Amino acid sequence: MEYPHWRRLAAFYVTSQTVSLLGSFLVHYAMIWYITLTTKSGSALAIATLCGFIPMFLISGFAGVWADRYSRRKLIVAADAVVALATLVVMLAFMRGYKELWLMYTVLAIRSLGSGVQSPAVSALTPQFVPKERLMKVNGILGSVQSLGNVASPAVAGILLTFWPLYLVFAVDVVTAIIGIFLLLVFVKVGHHNPGAAHETSQLREFKLGLTYVRQHFFVGRFLTYQALCTFFLGGPVIIGNLQITRVFGADSWRLATVETCFGIGAAWGGLAVSAWAGAKQEYKTIGIALTLLGALTMGLAVSPQFWCFAGFTALIGLVVPYCSVPTMTLLQRTINPDQMGRVMSISTMIATATMPLGSGILSPLADAFDVRLVMAISALGLALSGLLIWRDRQFAKIPLPDAYSESESELEQPAATTVETAE
Repeated sequence: MEYPHWRRLAAFYVTSQTVSLLGSFLVHYAMIWYITLTTKSGSALAIATLCGFIPMFLISGFAGVWADRYSRRKLIVAADAVVALATLVVMLAFMRGYKELWLMYTVLAIRSLGSGVQSPAVSALTPQFVPKERLMKVNGILGSVQSLGNVASPAVAGILLTFWPLYLVFAVDVVTAIIGIFLLLVFVKVGHHNPGAAHETSQLREFKLGLTYVRQHFFVGRFLTYQALCTFFLGGPVIIGNLQITRVFGADSWRLATVETCFGIGAAWGGLAVSAWAGAKQEYKTIGIALTLLGALTMGLAVSPQFWCFAGFTALIGLVVPYCSVPTMTLLQRTINPDQMGRVMSISTMIATATMPLGSGILSPLADAFDVRLVMAISALGLALSGLLIWRDRQFAKIPLPDAYSESESELEQPAATTVETAE
């Protein structure tokens, strides 16, 4: 189904996601800071981190099936509504003076479940109404909004917690969720991607069909394997970077905050840059070049002699990251069979949420055994190698160009479509 007024739909869609994300980021940071300030316990923070990660990982596979079965717009609304309701409950509990830690963990877990349901639905909904040749622009704007939220939310959360009780901060999330839901329901009227489809197979069976689709597709399985490799080595600049700052330059909180801000500002500008200039016409080349450049910049982190040099390289990394993430999303959105979109996006989410902690879990102990800068250099080499492998992989050269996609669509999706049709 084509949407002649897709720009209007996209504008309201981006606005609804912006409002919803800002509220979610704000409350997430407020809850983490509250746990930190009240417990001063590393174990408490570790539990909070697990509550924010494990439910999302566990639900992602089924969420992908739901995104292919049901209305993606309604799934996004339902997830936002459930999270807002959970936040409202904990807000009322805090107003009555009930401030048990287990309540915070429960809400973090519910929010994680909501994110797990929402993520594949959001990724799969965008290509339903945005033309394939405009996906990069819309994805770039969404990525920029997310980066700005990551930059602004910690500061805003800190200011609000200084002057407001925590339950009023929770109220902000409830209000932003209501606004986001209203905008999505009233102004983003997108039809069901597969109306009237029968779903006679079990959800587990449908998820397995998604895995089969990925394995049999001529490039998606290969591409997601590279994604896992890249995400693993991203643990270097993401996790090891903080260790390098504290061990080499000084254990000052302002240094950590400065680096986070530099990355966020760089990523926000990078998202806007991608929306204006997407790079090479073949997305895989842009991804490969960007990853190779990320490796070089991460090596710059490893050899930085001064803190401000480190912060500068971090800002440049933030600028380049959208040239990896946005083309990746766009490439998958324009080449995947629409009926498999949710499942493939959920598999991609599961890979990202599993390999990043795995990389951190392996690289962090290495940073205790060896010089932290050496471990950062290893991450840099891994990222650069991943980029070169993607860039030079001849299998990716067979991916149709965006302009030629409509002519090659039937040839591209025929094997996978046959598999799904037979299974159903």
